[in-house]
Amino acid sequence: MSTRSGGPEVYTGSQLFKSLSISTGLPLDQINFLLAQLSGLVFAIVFRKYLSYTRVSVATRQYVCLIFGAIIGYFCFGQQIYNLLILTTLSYIAILTCSPNVVQRVVLFVALMYLSYLHLLRLFHDYGGYTIDITGPIMIAVQKVTNVGFSLHDGLNKSDEELTDDQKRYAIRRKPTFLEYYSYVFQFHTLMCGPLVFYNDYIDFITGQNYERHRHRQHHHHIIDNTSGDKQLLIQESPNNHNTNNKQFPSPLVPAIRKLTVSLTFAVLLLTIAPMFPITYLADNKFLDETPFLTKLVYILCATCVARFKYYHAWILGEVICLASGLGFAGYDTTDTTDNTTDNSDGRRPDWELMSNIDIFGFENALNFRTSLTAWNKTTQLWLRRTAYDRNRGPLRLLLTYVLSALWHGFYPGYYLTFLGGAFFTMAARNVRRLVRPHFHRQHHEDSRYRPVLAIVYDCLTYLTTRIVMAYLVFPFVLLEFRACYEVYKRLYFFGHLLGLFAIVVLPTIVSAPPKLPTTPTKANCASNGNNVNSIYNNHNNSNKKHLPVIDDRHKKFD
Repeated sequence: MSTRSGGPEVYTGSQLFKSLSISTGLPLDQINFLLAQLSGLVFAIVFRKYLSYTRVSVATRQYVCLIFGAIIGYFCFGQQIYNLLILTTLSYIAILTCSPNVVQRVVLFVALMYLSYLHLLRLFHDYGGYTIDITGPIMIAVQKVTNVGFSLHDGLNKSDEELTDDQKRYAIRRKPTFLEYYSYVFQFHTLMCGPLVFYNDYIDFITGQNYERHRHRQHHHHIIDNTSGDKQLLIQESPNNHNTNNKQFPSPLVPAIRKLTVSLTFAVLLLTIAPMFPITYLADNKFLDETPFLTKLVYILCATCVARFKYYHAWILGEVICLASGLGFAGYDTTDTTDNTTDNSDGRRPDWELMSNIDIFGFENALNFRTSLTAWNKTTQLWLRRTAYDRNRGPLRLLLTYVLSALWHGFYPGYYLTFLGGAFFTMAARNVRRLVRPHFHRQHHEDSRYRPVLAIVYDCLTYLTTRIVMAYLVFPFVLLEFRACYEVYKRLYFFGHLLGLFAIVVLPTIVSAPPKLPTTPTKANCASNGNNVNSIYNNHNNSNKKHLPVIDDRHKKFD
């Protein structure tokens, strides 16, 4: 959903509910988007119940995902849906014809060029507008096709010794068939606004491997034997493990309802609170000239905060559709057995966070810049890391990653001010964390009474600074136009850039990190080492299963 919409002449979707748009005052593109997503949610429930992998063939599930995705795409975008077909076809031709040594580069080039062409068309026909058009699904499709290209490069061109654990998990060992590829790109779950589903995760879902992988473990009992002084993991398997008539499938009902409630809450806030803080005020010279510095800063904080509501609503609704169909199951969380939503006798809680795209609480309460980035648009960050950050070495890889992100978003100047500024502030935040934080959080103070106080002071300061810097950084992403963004920065005296420059250039010359204290074994260390037994067991059992989740590595972000 969006807070501003272009004229009707730029929208090519269905006009069936135009009268509803007129009566409610909501733009037609937003109504069609909501109807498409809600129908996708209903169909996802039907898909999980009546088209599960135990009832129908894999090909049937793929055809259904492809056909229904094309239907809702045509409903929302009309003839513009052919752009998605063209991009998918061009990238598939590249995959079939190119050598595994270069296929990832060719697919990335083709996909970005076609996306850039559509971004430029949008600039020409709907400059500054927020009408929902085909560029949104195309952006998701670019992530999908490039994911296939790079994963094929890893699976067909490199040995396992050359790959990271993450790359091994997502490596594709054969070229996908026509049906596999097109159903992956057009799948109805994530067509409209994501979240990004990686190819291997999608195939596991279609074939049922995302459940089967964990079904046998459901009857395992983890027993810790401390009698020898060393922790050992003993496995006891139920005799019914291999009885295919006793398959137990965890239910996504509770997490889906929770997330749907959050999504609908932000939809209400978007309609009621967001209009009170239009970002266009920042382009008003009278507002900039007559408003005090602190008032302008507070308004930017509020305007950028409510601008996030549409992302929270849309992204979480996309997650709900995935959950309702069963796409999103990542196994069982063995670390938390207190939740009353457990679906099995041994008390393990199902983990439904495979497709999690946003951690709202984590973002809004982050104590530092890095944590904020980690919580925001997580699947896109994974794509950027696997496509750009992990593929480059040297000091420029961070900058190249942000440049790719800017190109992917489009050509509005505000995007480049935000993403290039993101690289700048990331470097500044690294210096502060490396040089300043140890003086507050390390155990080097003689009087232990001051340690918690200093840590709290530091955390409070970084929390406030993170909120201000994040708003200062991202308002161009919403305002879009360079001249308007420049005028705002000028009225704010470029204070954020000056502070960042101080952290990068001056801070290392006047502050040095305290020496590291020698560490001694503690009860916490021992407990941590003991808890690693489960990790060792999991790594041992996962070594020959390339599609198993690598939880720690999956959520690592570029920093």
